[in-house]
Amino acid sequence: MNNMNGQTQVAQAPATQNSAWSFSAFTNANMCNKGREFTFETKDTNLPENYYRKSLIMECIKAALQWGERRSEAIMDYLNSRYDDCGYKNTQQRQMNLLWDHKRVMRYLNCETRKATFLEGGVIVMNGQSVKVKPDVCFIDDSKKSIELVRFQVGRPYLTQSGKKNAVIRDLKLFSMILYGRELGYQNITASIYYLQKNDDVISGLAGKNFNPDFFEGGGNIVSLTDEGYMGHPTELDKLMEDAFAVMNTGIDEEKMHAEDCEKCPKYDICQYTLPPIRLEEEASTKDISNLKLTQAQTAAVNVTNGFWRINAGAGAGKTMVTALRVWNLLNQGVRPEEILLITFTNAGAKEMRDRIQLCIETFKLNYRVNLDDMIICTFNAFGDLVIGDNYANLGYTKKPKIIDDVERYGIIARLMNEHPIPSWTGESFLYYNSRQKHQKGALAIVSEIFRMIKQRGGDITNITASDVRDAAYNCDVPDVALMEVIKLYPLYAQQLMDRNLIEYVDQEILPFQVFESVDPSYLNNRFLFKHIIVDEFQDSNEGQIELLKILKTLPTFQSLMVVGDDSQAIFGFRETSPEYIINFASYIGEQVQDIFLVENHRSTPEIIEFANKLNSLNKEKVEKDLVATRPSGAGVVVNGFYSRDDEYDWIVQSIKQQLDNGRRPEQIAVIAYTKAELQRLADALSKHKLPTVLLAPEKLMTNSRIRAILSFVRVLGDSADTKDALIAANAVVGGCIMDLPNQKIQQLVDNIIVRAENIRNAASLAAKKDGLMKFIDSIAMDDETVQAFKESLETKEYGEILQYCIDFSLYGEDTEYRRVSNYPGIVLTTAHSSKGLEWPVVYNTVTRYQTQARVSEETRRLLFVSATRARDELYISGTYAAFGKGENLVKNHYLQEAFDIVGKQYNPTFSTSKKTSYTPLSA
Repeated sequence: MNNMNGQTQVAQAPATQNSAWSFSAFTNANMCNKGREFTFETKDTNLPENYYRKSLIMECIKAALQWGERRSEAIMDYLNSRYDDCGYKNTQQRQMNLLWDHKRVMRYLNCETRKATFLEGGVIVMNGQSVKVKPDVCFIDDSKKSIELVRFQVGRPYLTQSGKKNAVIRDLKLFSMILYGRELGYQNITASIYYLQKNDDVISGLAGKNFNPDFFEGGGNIVSLTDEGYMGHPTELDKLMEDAFAVMNTGIDEEKMHAEDCEKCPKYDICQYTLPPIRLEEEASTKDISNLKLTQAQTAAVNVTNGFWRINAGAGAGKTMVTALRVWNLLNQGVRPEEILLITFTNAGAKEMRDRIQLCIETFKLNYRVNLDDMIICTFNAFGDLVIGDNYANLGYTKKPKIIDDVERYGIIARLMNEHPIPSWTGESFLYYNSRQKHQKGALAIVSEIFRMIKQRGGDITNITASDVRDAAYNCDVPDVALMEVIKLYPLYAQQLMDRNLIEYVDQEILPFQVFESVDPSYLNNRFLFKHIIVDEFQDSNEGQIELLKILKTLPTFQSLMVVGDDSQAIFGFRETSPEYIINFASYIGEQVQDIFLVENHRSTPEIIEFANKLNSLNKEKVEKDLVATRPSGAGVVVNGFYSRDDEYDWIVQSIKQQLDNGRRPEQIAVIAYTKAELQRLADALSKHKLPTVLLAPEKLMTNSRIRAILSFVRVLGDSADTKDALIAANAVVGGCIMDLPNQKIQQLVDNIIVRAENIRNAASLAAKKDGLMKFIDSIAMDDETVQAFKESLETKEYGEILQYCIDFSLYGEDTEYRRVSNYPGIVLTTAHSSKGLEWPVVYNTVTRYQTQARVSEETRRLLFVSATRARDELYISGTYAAFGKGENLVKNHYLQEAFDIVGKQYNPTFSTSKKTSYTPLSA
């Protein structure tokens, strides 16, 4: 079918001017006044595969319509013969996209029965401005003097027939074709945009969401504008276009632009450059514990000696200080630092524990000098890494292996699938590995999850079947034969990790057991002298960690194991942890265990503690205990219900404004929600009232302007002609103000970036090249801790590895996150999971999204317990009465109802069947 490129039928419209707008210029992004004023031109040499793929698909459709070629095999031959022009670097990705494109092209061709006409195109005058118009295809009925002019779009509908947000742009695009039809002499004109993908198309053909074979039926994929009875004078349609023309003339102010339109703009990275938040000055530690008074239970925990102990430490009970004092006590009794193992669950927790122990030593002194560097204070994973580091050669590595992250994993898998494509895998997308389509996993995510499953089963694929890994392809129609091919790839993947001295997080739990059981069974006895083992945050433990403790207790030097935790704060079930291990600690460890209860809460008021205790009492699987407040009485817990999220957010905003008017500082107030999407909406609501906010939930690194600039600079390292990315990097060097500079100065800055990149490329050694790149990162970092964390992840790599990692990050790093740990001014917005371990004087806790299914979860109730006990002085619980659902299928918000019951308020919302139910809060 390569001969489809023939001559077209021509019906030419008259040209009016040489200089004209193009059809593609009618976008909201091009209507932005800020963008219009910035005239500096750049060249983008890193256009994605989709850029060329769209042109190919349009050529294919037009050629097929012109020559009447509708055979599926011929269309596939044509697409396949041209698909390499798209520049796909991955064979599997090429195959999947080719099959999908063929499927939707054939859908349209099979449904199109009309005779097509192809026009040369021309220039019309619209609103006094010349506009180039060239329809992809036209359908003419001479008997009715009617014509439909059509433009094709490859993806899902961006414009809709009835949508309001993009109505102006829709009308400008379509009306330009209407005017072209008038110039051609037609009276009844329809201008249409045909989207080849319907809104409800799902590539994998899920049940209930199949690929509809009728192109013209439903799906919202056709947008049209009609002008009937044109007789040479303005019609009603011309009058309706006045608003669109006003936008065309005056543009759109920056603050009125929609975020999704900005993201489509080629100037996005320089226009939407955001500065990092300014950190609050860290106050020098003035904590004085010299007069510290311990409760009887705390004293007992500090004086624990031999045996097995479970310290049931409630929220705000001072468990960190008690644990630090117990370590100090052991040291003071002559126990050497190397004879103590202290395990925490986060690196930040390990640092805090070390700092507390050092404070105890400085305050209460010791009988001899110690070096805390000799004590192992780390996470379970870090301990596993220590074991691996000691035994890497015997495990098959040539040097101490490094942890691989998701970006590196996806990069390796993508290259592996490129070298060994799976022809039987035809139904899924390759790159939909993130939240863009939650119902659908892409090939990379499926393969990654299959490899993870295999590794957890020991890495032997001998007896693994397709059904064993089927869960990894949940909601995706991957045939068994394809799954078996993936399973066969696992040894190659494992070997690549070995050859590159890389391990995964799960290896830090798996490989130590290989050392203990087969590589060097005497390793533990020869390497460690642990007498006393302490595990903090034990409610977050998993089965593998329990097994490690059971091995460590067999050391000949072992004397005691103390686990510290609170089953009421076990909230990380999605990480395969369970409170079961602390609740039934004795049976799992196989020893007689003694209990100490730390229940005195020194953080919150009695009213907040009473609320938390009553909430916790609703759970059945727990250690029986109640917190006891030690602070004086304060304000009662406030619980309010709302009929809509907008009403709830408005109440939160107004209440916070009142707090600030009464003297609270913004950083003394936190708003806790279940999801980051809620926090973004709350941030928008607060910003409308000019209230400062800071997000403490994990943030996507790809939203950080400086990290995006680093990736741009790496692309310039690969291609000096890429002036678009050079502009982005230059903008970061001047702190995001490049759009305010004259073009001559901008050109100088862009040239400097290109020269800087050339100097790095021409450096004498790889070490010098890496140093040059690190210095560029330092030059734009702006005291941004997120950038510093990203840089630290690069510093462990060689120069070539850094370049490959940044390329992979651009492709696969969309979901990579980092959570800031410093303090920043502003009202704190955080998720319930991220709030653990923190506290604020005032907490607003929205439970609107806590319930996502009809059943109630004890873990979610524990999550509410955790977020509620973050409040020191004031706690406000709010939520919508309905958790989810529509119309008569509304599901009540069970957690909100429980909060109502606890504070003694009646929960009896009345839902109206009307479209808008006014805000009617229950009695305050």
